Amino acid sequence: MVRIPAGTFRMGASKEVQNAAAQLCQEEIGPANAKGCRVDQFQVEGPERRVFLSAFEIERVEVTVAAYRRCVQAGVCSPQPLLNPDERFGAPDLPVTSVTFAEAERYCSWRGGRLPTEAEWERAARGRDGRTWPWGNVPRPNASNHGRFYTVGELSPTPYIVLQPDPSDGHAFLAPVGSFPEGASVEGVFDLSGNAMEWTADVFQEDPPQLRGSVNPHGPAAGSIRVVRGGSFRQPRMYQRTTFRDAVAADLRSPELGFRCVR
Repeated sequence: MVRIPAGTFRMGASKEVQNAAAQLCQEEIGPANAKGCRVDQFQVEGPERRVFLSAFEIERVEVTVAAYRRCVQAGVCSPQPLLNPDERFGAPDLPVTSVTFAEAERYCSWRGGRLPTEAEWERAARGRDGRTWPWGNVPRPNASNHGRFYTVGELSPTPYIVLQPDPSDGHAFLAPVGSFPEGASVEGVFDLSGNAMEWTADVFQEDPPQLRGSVNPHGPAAGSIRVVRGGSFRQPRMYQRTTFRDAVAADLRSPELGFRCVR
């Protein structure tokens, strides 16, 4: 666990940050498809507000397959996430994925912890100086396990864009946790950008937590759609920014989705 001290930080994306995200999207998707990068896509990240968080501890790396297996062996956790027949996702030092929200919650409770709130996750990733990525404000190809945009049928009358893994970062799919030390946060937390996107405790709402309160803010009390953060190995760096928010069903199983715990 890495201790994050109590204090204030800037949570959420300002208009300037949202505009920069749209610009990055245009650069990554290419000029032929740049019209698909609209600023309003990033409005759910803002506005930026200064909030206070109590001190907490967060796991330095994502929960691994080996760690989750110990919970299964203890008779506490469901074995379902370990039953993926694709061996590329089963190595013990990889982040465990295909875990539902409830399964992630159960594991963290077994460890004496819980899932992080959106605010806690963002503070651990962003630091107090408002970083765009955990390592700083400039994209770095060697700092995260990321994907890229790919045009399918580029010469056809109806080309379309998909997301796919990018092996140029050294890993075609998931990487062993901690494989990108140059992408660590200011406090030394790894893989907050890329590798596996991560569950948070919060229910998704378009108005983000920083609009709900300025002290230990969090999402609504109940709901079936949860917030995930950090982006995955299949997503370009624009989705791996510290303020990017995504919403998925709590029962989703995805080889791109893992978690880490706090206490």
